Amino acid sequence: MSLKYINENDPEALADFKQRILSSKEFVTEAQDSISNPIRLGLIEQSINNISLYENHFETVVSLIAKRNEIVSTELDPAGKAMRVLVTELLDANQNASNEQVYTLAKLQESLLLGRLYVVKFLVTNQIDDAKRAHDELGVNTTKMYQQAQDVLTSSVDQTKLQQFMTLKTQYLNALDAIEKIIIERNTIINDQLNVIGPQIANDLEDIKLSIKAEQDELGLQVIADVEFMVYLVKGVSLAALIFGLVMAVILPNIICKPIGGEPAEIAAITAKIAKGDLSQEFSNDSESTGILKSITSMSQSLKAVVLRIIGNGDEIKDAALNANEVA
Repeated sequence: MSLKYINENDPEALADFKQRILSSKEFVTEAQDSISNPIRLGLIEQSINNISLYENHFETVVSLIAKRNEIVSTELDPAGKAMRVLVTELLDANQNASNEQVYTLAKLQESLLLGRLYVVKFLVTNQIDDAKRAHDELGVNTTKMYQQAQDVLTSSVDQTKLQQFMTLKTQYLNALDAIEKIIIERNTIINDQLNVIGPQIANDLEDIKLSIKAEQDELGLQVIADVEFMVYLVKGVSLAALIFGLVMAVILPNIICKPIGGEPAEIAAITAKIAKGDLSQEFSNDSESTGILKSITSMSQSLKAVVLRIIGNGDEIKDAALNANEVA
């Protein structure tokens, strides 16, 4: 993303780059706070230092680009345009002059245009060969044609314009030299710093991510093993609970029924009948009865015996009364 801005001078690319730098800083800061592994912490600290260093060098490149653009717009382009205008005016003023004069001015214009063409190419490619070709055209060929023009042009106006042209050419070449130095400095920072630090940051961050991923994978396997163990444990506990429930289902009724001697519902039915005066119930295996059922059985039998005695005594009294009446 930094190279996109360097190559295209796109403000959106610059904003995007700054956002990426900010995100990278946030990532390593969060990682630094949450990681205790010494090796990984070393990578994080190295990444933090490299990101800051990269950012500083990039800001230097941005300032150099801004300085280069300023020189182009305030010095190089105005001087180039003014030279072109002067040569055009000289050609227009001497279009009816001798062939030698016209030819000399045409060659001067050609060398100027070629020189400016290679300057523009240098600003795009940043190749030193293009800058050298521009210097050859403007510093050598244009100067040579300027001297020839001085010899063939006799008008004082033309000579003045030629002097103005040379002054502007000097300004143009000085601006080109300044731009060339800026581009060389910028390229040195890009090649020796940004292109070295950038991959190192990427590698460190990738190593950190891979290290974290490996640890997470290891933890994931441990979690899977723990989950499987818990599944088996739950199944075992469930099976044990089922067996325990079945055992208790068999044992509990005996435990509960033994103290009361029988089923609670059966005992409740017997007591309800006794309460209504029904003593006609028959009990089997009285000797085997226990607890409450045995007591209720005994109570029922006792009540039944009492009732039978009362009935028997009533019959005896009735018979005695009948006998007494007969005697009388």
